[in-house]
Amino acid sequence: MTLDEQIKEVTTDINEVKRLIDSTDRPRIKQNLELQRQKFEKELSQLEEKQKKAKEEEEQQKATTTTTPSRIQSKDITVYGMIRM
Repeated sequence: MTLDEQIKEVTTDINEVKRLIDSTDRPRIKQNLELQRQKFEKELSQLEEKQKKAKEEEEQQKATTTTTPSRIQSKDITVYGMIRM
């Protein structure tokens, strides 16, 4: 499952829990549903952060691979050999 799909699922779960919170009358049930909603929201923020980092890394990788010029390696010659005949 991709990050986009996971984010969509967790968002749907949050909306469902909110709907249940609004429809329930029992305080203990509401409290438990609120805790679950908070867990889902934390998971959603982590997924969004992960997605943001992945996009930044992808953009950075594209930038470094497309804009980096070819490098020519060179080395100064400091030692000369003598040829005997």
